[in-house]
Amino acid sequence: MNVPISILSAGVGFAIPEFGVTHYCTEDISLIRTIPNIKIINLTDEVMAKRAAELSLITEVPLYIRVDKYSDGIMYAPETIDFEKGFSIVREGSDITVVTSGYYTNRLLKISDELKKENINVKVIDLYSIPFNEKAWLEETKEEKVILSIEEHVLSGGVGSILLELYNDHNITMPIKRMGVTYGEKYTSEFGSREYFIEKFGLDDASIIREIKNIVNR
Repeated sequence: MNVPISILSAGVGFAIPEFGVTHYCTEDISLIRTIPNIKIINLTDEVMAKRAAELSLITEVPLYIRVDKYSDGIMYAPETIDFEKGFSIVREGSDITVVTSGYYTNRLLKISDELKKENINVKVIDLYSIPFNEKAWLEETKEEKVILSIEEHVLSGGVGSILLELYNDHNITMPIKRMGVTYGEKYTSEFGSREYFIEKFGLDDASIIREIKNIVNR
């Protein structure tokens, strides 16, 4: 119907795991991006939240805004956020490019600080809007050696899948490694903290650092 309605999805990923499996929100990007002409925004900080709220007042297309209570603080200046472009380089680096969004953007900045002590320079891209400017993306990443996508979301149909589809559609060979949630044959029925589930699915800092080192060393 292309109605300019804004949908807020609270508690994305494992942000509110205390309510159990019914409140995990790890498949929404895969599902929502199949709807024609809808824009997904994954909030990174308070500034982006304000800009998204402003956009919701004037949008001509439906918005799906992913809200995470842990994506607070200030990373961006208001004028640097461009929902049409859809991404920002938040850290320059030459050894590996990591693509993430939302809560994990701040997490990756801290990880990149740790890896820099070992002379590993990580480029961090915050992909906060889907769809995004594909031409600008391909231009920005044309010299990359390898891309690692990290998402608190299922691998099927998520950010990593979007990147694989993009490069394939443009007949570009780009080594892409994906890190995300893999349930296997059924959802986990455990209860625990967000950090518990992040570690369970290999998305904790130690696992990410180990994977980046492995990729760079190869």
